[in-house]
Order: sequence, then structure tokens, then C-alpha cells
Amino acid sequence: MNAFKITKALCIFGLFNTIICAQKHDISLVDIFEKGAFRTKGIGDFDFRNDNKSFTRLVGNQIIRYDLSTGKELDIIFDAQQEGKDLVDKLEEYEFSSNEKYLILKINMERIYRYSNVTETYVYELPSKRLTRIFPKGKIMYPQINLQENKIGFIFENNIYYQDLNNWKIKQVTKDGAKGKIINGASDWVYEEEFTLLRSFEWSPSGDQLTYLKFDESNVKEF
Repeated sequence: MNAFKITKALCIFGLFNTIICAQKHDISLVDIFEKGAFRTKGIGDFDFRNDNKSFTRLVGNQIIRYDLSTGKELDIIFDAQQEGKDLVDKLEEYEFSSNEKYLILKINMERIYRYSNVTETYVYELPSKRLTRIFPKGKIMYPQINLQENKIGFIFENNIYYQDLNNWKIKQVTKDGAKGKIINGASDWVYEEEFTLLRSFEWSPSGDQLTYLKFDESNVKEF
């Protein structure tokens, strides 16, 4: 092997070694779990609309509708800066009613277990652009509007309630709910964790009745 080949080989080896050294980095638990250095990237949450031609996403203080085929912005469905000052920089989740007349808007979320939470909840009527707080007494769970879109059911302190969306009157359906004892309309920890069963009540097709599960934890010890 002549001097040129030896020099060339040494240069290649040196370059390769430099690249390897530059890429070498100690991986810490902070990188993995806190910084998410190796977490896969997604496109974020989005919801398909009833027209099958568009979808919506929560972007900052706005819920924006996009064209499904082109990805171009079509319009702004809700803007907290313009239509809900109490929601500015707080909006965490939203959900459309079945016929897309209402938006359910959630802020100040408080986690309970892995999936369940309680939130301050508002409904926004799209035709009239009217924003109303649901059950101002406290944070609620699992708000659900019936098919007729005239009532919204929810859970507060292990009891089922509903609020009329026309006159805003509140009706308490169950009264025996108690922490650590009776849960109405929401599942206990085991069903949530092992079966991802969360909301445990449904509106009837007529929209005037509720069916629900009752969990009795009276004999379950806390630890």
C-alpha cells in the first residue's frame, strides 16, 4: 500500500470517527419522559364535520375549519378573543353537538384519573353566537347534548343533572351520589382504567329520558 492510499484510508477513518463521536450522546430519563426527545410527532387533534368535506382544529383561542381536500382554512367557527373573554388562553377542549348547532367548550380542566376530568363548561350556540356557562356552581363531568339539542346532561359530585338549553333551568336527576360510595352516570376507576369506560349515561332517542349506570363503591377501601 503506497503512502497515498495510507493517507486516504487514515482520512476516511478520521472522518468516520469524528461523525460517530459527534453523534454520541448520553440518553437520560429527562430526555425520554420530560423533554420527549424521542416522542413521535403527530398532526394534532382534529374533528371531521358533518358535511364530510371539512374538519376543525383548536388553534390557540380559535376553532378553525379547514377544507379536507386542500387543507386550506375556510373560516373561524369560534374566536374566544371576540366571543368569550372568560375563555381567552384557557380553552382546552371542544365538542360539537350532533347537528352542529352547539359547541361544548371546556376550560380550567382538573384531572381525576388517567382520562377523567372535571371542567368549567360553556355552550356556544352557533346561529345566535350566544355563549352560556353550564352549571355555574362548579366544574362538571361528561357534558352531553341530546339529539334534539334542547338539553345537556352532565355529572356533578357523582350525581346526574341536566340543563334546559332554552330556559337554562337545571334539574337534578339523582340525589344519592357520594364520593367513595355511589357514582351515578360515570364509571369507577377500574372501568375507566381497564375498559376506557368514562361517561356512563345516554340520552334516549326521544331526548326526554336518560339511562345510566350506578356504581356502588361503599365496600371498596381507599389506599
